[in-house]
Amino acid sequence: MECNEKELNTLLVTWESFIGKTAKRIGENHGYSVECSTQEVLPQAVIQEIYRRIWKDYAIKDVHIVSFHCETCEENDKNSPFHMDTNSVLDPKENDLSHWEPNRLQEMKTRVEEIEESIKDIIPYPDAEDRNRAFKVYNVLYRIKDNRGYYSFVQIDKDFYSRMRELQIPKIEELLNDAEDLYEVIPDLKQGYMHPTDKPGNTKQTPY
Repeated sequence: MECNEKELNTLLVTWESFIGKTAKRIGENHGYSVECSTQEVLPQAVIQEIYRRIWKDYAIKDVHIVSFHCETCEENDKNSPFHMDTNSVLDPKENDLSHWEPNRLQEMKTRVEEIEESIKDIIPYPDAEDRNRAFKVYNVLYRIKDNRGYYSFVQIDKDFYSRMRELQIPKIEELLNDAEDLYEVIPDLKQGYMHPTDKPGNTKQTPY
């Protein structure tokens, strides 16, 4: 059912805490699934607002959100019988999906259109992409420190390392300071802003 403007504003105010927390979780964990149980199925307007937030704050538009009744969630907590989850999206205009089954391809196109329609009037903040990349570095480094990563070391481009420090995001600052033996700052890193790898022997450079 379509909401009028007043009803929509009331709905978004009611869901504001959930929207803000969920957008932050998705933004800070881009590339990983973000899920939770909810008391009710998410209204489409709430999902659209999350799309707008993650696009504006983190330049993310390749995450699709689903919300549905879940028996497992209900068994765990009868007051939260619904499940929210995220799925990665591949834009057919930017990826070769010609080998996909027609139905699957159409489903992906529909998801892309849904996201693009939601964010069409939104301009990301100037630092949105840098924040996105900074948290990607954070997540790789955090998993290495926690012995859960595929790699044991990270090379970080010098210019981007400086940019990460300029953002002054407390949890990223803390990890960069605590895990100095797990990364190396490289001038003009050819692999991009970050390159996860295996730890080299005695090649640690001091970040500056």
